[in-house]
Amino acid sequence: PGGLPDEWRVKACGELALVYAYLQEWRHPALGEHLPAWRTFIIEHLEDPVLAQLARKRPAIAFAYLIPYLMLRATGYRSAYYEETLALLRRGNQLRAAEVVPYRVLEREHALWKSGWTRDEPRWRLLARATVLLRCHHPLAWDDEAAYSVTHTLFYLTDFGNRDAHLSLSELQRAVEFGFAPDKSPEQAEAYAREV
Repeated sequence: PGGLPDEWRVKACGELALVYAYLQEWRHPALGEHLPAWRTFIIEHLEDPVLAQLARKRPAIAFAYLIPYLMLRATGYRSAYYEETLALLRRGNQLRAAEVVPYRVLEREHALWKSGWTRDEPRWRLLARATVLLRCHHPLAWDDEAAYSVTHTLFYLTDFGNRDAHLSLSELQRAVEFGFAPDKSPEQAEAYAREV
């Protein structure tokens, strides 16, 4: 622990915990001997009091600070302090703050479900309705933020490739068609942009 501002440490720890949780789930034989070191590293960061207290100190954005714990929780790890934090946030109706973009709602519900904190599987299709993937009619209208939203929507809908996305064929084609159609000219893109 140390070296990075607390928020960046949590983000890095969360992304590492996410990768760790899926590698643990997939049980790839070549990685088995390395995963205990990852787990120890992540737990050391989670147990750092400075990081552990962030969710309680900033309850309006607490979920961002809980992602590392929730991903490690998905592998069976439990911390009394974090469990109490989750319970406090739920009692205060702050666990599901509404001030997030739609794909972040998917992220939150995915993490709560994957970790076992929420028993019932979320209604993915309903949660995804407001995302760029299901609302924007054509990928030519997507900017970098929209593309980021689409990729993350697909991550959560598919449980990072472990399941079907529950999308129609046309929705899936829309998500990938221009990535595989380099023959689209700038004029076609411009014409489409005028129509939108």
